[in-house]
Amino acid sequence: MAKGRTLKHRLYDAASGRFFVRNGEWTSDESAASTFQDLASVIQLCLRFGLKDAQLQVYTGSGRRIRVPICE
Repeated sequence: MAKGRTLKHRLYDAASGRFFVRNGEWTSDESAASTFQDLASVIQLCLRFGLKDAQLQVYTGSGRRIRVPICE
């Protein structure tokens, strides 16, 4: 990854095709989704809202998207 670039983490619900925004709200507009800097924040969010079947979507420095199940 290039120096100065950071990974962007988003929470994605594969069943609905939506992204987490805030306070339990979801959007289909990926650009409006909340981003998280670290995995711990996403895990805390899953626990706080009791989320099931959500996926962590990570954008790499090269623009590649990777989705990993995180809330089961």
